[in-house]
Amino acid sequence: MGMHNCLVEEKRLEQINFNGGRLYRDKSGIEYTSVTSFLGSFNKDAIDSWRRSVGEEAANRISGKAARLGTRIHAYCESFLQDSISKQYSLPLENKLKNTLRENPTEMNMFYSLRNRMQESVTNVYGIEIPLHSRTLGLAGTADLFCKWDGEPTIVDFKTSRRKKKKEWIENYFLQGTAYAMMAREMYNTDIYQIVIIIANPEDSYPQTFIENPENWKEKLLTMKSEYDSINSVNRRLF
Repeated sequence: MGMHNCLVEEKRLEQINFNGGRLYRDKSGIEYTSVTSFLGSFNKDAIDSWRRSVGEEAANRISGKAARLGTRIHAYCESFLQDSISKQYSLPLENKLKNTLRENPTEMNMFYSLRNRMQESVTNVYGIEIPLHSRTLGLAGTADLFCKWDGEPTIVDFKTSRRKKKKEWIENYFLQGTAYAMMAREMYNTDIYQIVIIIANPEDSYPQTFIENPENWKEKLLTMKSEYDSINSVNRRLF
């Protein structure tokens, strides 16, 4: 995997966390809704129903464990990519990761499955953990990876799961990637016609890889954003 230095100039926003969501604010005071908060609002009823069915304590334990696992796997992938850009994946990092993961073979296997998949398809890396926003969409977020994947400029998102996913279960992932592609175009005048979702799970040594054209999801994303803005406009008038 031959990697070039990052080419994307980072444009970070102030992050504001609150109960139930996240906002971003730029230097001029303009606020942007988090992509994940925006998309999550459409699944709120299903999530609330699940929390009631398993109980609040169990729900907090399960979701907390999943979030911590996802954060750690993302950190391992970021370290690998940063090291690959600068040193072509050094032995010290390999040893450090092995020491870190030695007591958790499940995490080790999940990380290595993602690493091996990236080594197959990623060439140029333009940015890692890239802050993105769009005044047109009123959304902001952080893309895991902007690179060339099998020769095509691509937004890549890493995911972890307890089990395999069906494509129809993960439409929000494609919508999230589409939002990032639209933001990158607005910020950097770069057309991106490929988003890749890589999902590692404990059951398989090879991650699931979903490749989509964001143009196929753009209309749905814009429709959802229009609906979201209408609902929030009504709520602001009421309260």
